[in-house]
Amino acid sequence: MNSTLLFIICFLVLILVYIVFFFFLRRAVRQEESKILDIFSEKVSKIPAFIEVMRPYVVDESAFSSLIPLHTDAIIREYTNIYHLLEHNARIQREITFLLELSAHIPLLQKHEYFLYIRDFIVQHELSMRKLFT
Repeated sequence: MNSTLLFIICFLVLILVYIVFFFFLRRAVRQEESKILDIFSEKVSKIPAFIEVMRPYVVDESAFSSLIPLHTDAIIREYTNIYHLLEHNARIQREITFLLELSAHIPLLQKHEYFLYIRDFIVQHELSMRKLFT
């Protein structure tokens, strides 16, 4: 009888510890996801300005044709899964990287203060997102 009661008490204590641990861990994960979502939203909000600053210097408008729909989707979509957000961020970052490589061949753009500010802002936010995963 005593061993059965002791087993039940130990089992209940373990379940209680598991539940407490689960709730604290879930809260911590949600806070980190919220930070990532905030960084992503700030980064995405700069994309229209990034495009508008580059537009006068880029000869072919099709350079922006992949990024504009990705930006629109990012603004409209409500992310319920962090993995979908990260996948979408990777696609956006791929297009931004292409435009940054293109901008490296435009000397006037490399001297444009607003472009430099937006470029640094976007790069810094991408690095901040990556830091949260390392």
